[in-house]
Amino acid sequence: MEDKLLQYSFYFLMVILLPVLCLYHGTPYFVVFCLSVPLFYRFQRKSAQFIEEKESRIANLESELLDIKQVKNALEEQVWKQKEILLCTNNQVEMELDMHEQARLALLDSDIHELFRGQVCSDSRITITTQHWKQLDAAINNAYTGFSEKLYKIRDLSEHEFHICLLIKIDIPPAGMAKLTNHTKASISATRRRLYEKIFREDGSPQKLDEFIRSL
Repeated sequence: MEDKLLQYSFYFLMVILLPVLCLYHGTPYFVVFCLSVPLFYRFQRKSAQFIEEKESRIANLESELLDIKQVKNALEEQVWKQKEILLCTNNQVEMELDMHEQARLALLDSDIHELFRGQVCSDSRITITTQHWKQLDAAINNAYTGFSEKLYKIRDLSEHEFHICLLIKIDIPPAGMAKLTNHTKASISATRRRLYEKIFREDGSPQKLDEFIRSL
């Protein structure tokens, strides 16, 4: 298109404009024509070079645009994959939380939990046997997977210390712990304090031990 326009402009210059100028100024047409031809081809070459540079620039821009589009598509795909992973993870966490909550509720409704809670609130007493403690241990580990294993990995516990941890986990108050283990309330508090120091090797209160046990 640009070449055609240049040709038409040259023809107009040679056929119409230059003869008029030559007649007006008295200059021979052939001389003007010979002088104009090199100028025309020089202008044509520069125009062709300009057009080529523009076309090259356009091609580069189109290539850059294509690269940007490919990067955009790759980023969008990555975002969608991450979103799917997050959704899957969230669903899994929700399922685990739901299962954990169901297990916790099952513990609260279990016969062994009722037995221990009932002994705290009742004036009548039955003997808490080794089998009862084992049943409570199993029920707690069913609701809080690996609870006992985590405790024993931290420190070796005496039987009495382990029983105190089980009672803390089912929210038995210190007075109830004393009743269920045949100890005084002061002795229970001292045991909880010593157990915290045993686990963390630093001074701490009985309440800090309770917080730690409930977090497991």
